[in-house]
Amino acid sequence: MNAPDHDFNQVIANGWTDPTPYAEPTPVKPGLTPRGKAALAIGGAVLAGGAIVGYQAHTSAQADRELAARELALEEKRLDLEQRRLETETAAQTTKAHTKAETARQTAVEDCIKDRENKVGQGLGAPTYRELTDVCTAIHTPAIPLDDMQPAAATDTVTDTTDDGGNGLLIGGAVLAGGVLLATRKARKNVAD
Repeated sequence: MNAPDHDFNQVIANGWTDPTPYAEPTPVKPGLTPRGKAALAIGGAVLAGGAIVGYQAHTSAQADRELAARELALEEKRLDLEQRRLETETAAQTTKAHTKAETARQTAVEDCIKDRENKVGQGLGAPTYRELTDVCTAIHTPAIPLDDMQPAAATDTVTDTTDDGGNGLLIGGAVLAGGVLLATRKARKNVAD
């Protein structure tokens, strides 16, 4: 009944082990399994989709920045034209006011000369016509000389103090970051499924 087991004794004595104690070894096929192929295809599709969305977001942001730059340039030109128009109007008003003031001064000088011209050449110490003209001109000097009128008009210029240059870049960067974040979340969600 208890027949000696020769293989058992040999294993115990020599330390020999059978490389395939339960079955014959199965050959391993090279390459990917169907599940691995599907995962690789899904990952490639997610990466391609993310790249397309990222490129579209970048292109859209670039176009928005270029449009904002063009609008800013047009706005600067419009403001420059408006400033030049205001300067021209101011210069015209200043010239008109100066002409009016000069006409009034000239009329006052002529009236002064007419009032005093009967004293010209009437005796010793009486003023000459030239002296009378100088006195009347000195009495009625203009408040602002003609040479000083132009700088006075140039000081009333309008300046623009707004600066909106950085907002377009900030918004474009936020949109791009949001697009990348959304694409990575979708990619993770699709890979997990």
